Amino acid sequence: MINNTMKCTLRNYQNIEYGVVIPNVTLALLISHLYKIDPREVDEWKYPDKRTNL
Repeated sequence: MINNTMKCTLRNYQNIEYGVVIPNVTLALLISHLYKIDPREVDEWKYPDKRTNL
């Protein structure tokens, strides 16, 4: 489904799973929709905040 919609390669998806890369907004929303999760709750997709040390 992801490859058909976003032309995301298996390697790119694996890198997202392993936390090597952060997906773009459109791909992140598609993945979260498919897995029925809130994209704001995925810690690996959050950028570090120097104020909160996340």
